[in-house]
Amino acid sequence: MLIYTQDITKCDFERGDKYMSDIQNIHEKLRQLREERGMKSMFVAKKLGVTPSTYSEFETGKRQPRVEHLIKLRNLYDITIDELIFFDDQIANCDNKQKQEVM
Repeated sequence: MLIYTQDITKCDFERGDKYMSDIQNIHEKLRQLREERGMKSMFVAKKLGVTPSTYSEFETGKRQPRVEHLIKLRNLYDITIDELIFFDDQIANCDNKQKQEVM
């Protein structure tokens, strides 16, 4: 028997619908974040522990970053995984809105 500790919310469904399209386009977000922070791709590659050519493939969409890379990117850019993956700020911040409504 499965016991769920969290109720399924509207945000969960919105995330599910958006997840596949956003994860496939994560390369756009990676470039945007790096450029906004004025970082060189070689610097980011070194922080991730990958070669510059591998990181270049992340940014061009030829290769998808692994979960371990997403965690390092989250730490490097000081953002949440949701903010990293989702382009829609409304969905990325969905949990925060729910918490505010409850309080």
